[in-house]
Amino acid sequence: QLVKEVLLNELDPIFPALRHLHIAEAIDSVLNLFNTFLQNNKAAGMVKKEVQGLGQMAEAIKAMPQYKELVSKYSLHMEITKNCMIRYEEQNLEEVSGVEQNVATGLDVQGKPVKKPAAAAALALLLANPTIKAGDKLRLILIFVSSFRVESQEEATVLLHAANLTHAHRAVATLRVL
Repeated sequence: QLVKEVLLNELDPIFPALRHLHIAEAIDSVLNLFNTFLQNNKAAGMVKKEVQGLGQMAEAIKAMPQYKELVSKYSLHMEITKNCMIRYEEQNLEEVSGVEQNVATGLDVQGKPVKKPAAAAALALLLANPTIKAGDKLRLILIFVSSFRVESQEEATVLLHAANLTHAHRAVATLRVL
C-alpha cells in the first residue's frame, strides 16, 4: 500500500471548502465539487466521449495536466473523507457526541432537560462498549461528574469500574471536590 504525505492548506483547491464541514457534509461536498469539475473541464469531457476534431483534441491536451492534478486531488479528498467516516463509525462518535452534548448542556436534542438517571443510563451503555476509546470514556465521566455534581466517591467509582478506568480515580476525585 502506497503511503502519501500531503499538506492540506489554503493552496489546495478543495480543502478550504471542506475544513469546517461535518463529515457527512464534507462527503457530499467532495462529490458535488467533483461532479462540477467533470462537467466543466474540457479534458474530462474528452474522457467521456470521442474527440471530433483536431481543435477539440488540442483543447483536451492543454487541459490534461490540470485534469490529472485535480483528479488526483479529488481522489485524495475522497479517500480522506472515506477514512474519516470509517473512524467516525468505528468509534461510535455519533453516540459519544450525543451523550456528551446531553450531559454537558443538560438538555437533549429537543431542548428538554436531561435528568441525572437518564444521563447515567446512556453513559453506562457507552462505558460498557469496548469500541469506545478510554480517553473518550474518561472525558464523558469527567463531564458527567462536573455536570451532575456526583457527590459520593462510590458513585464515581462505579462509573470508573464500568469503563475499566480505575487508574483514573484520582482525576475524578479531584474534579469532584472542585
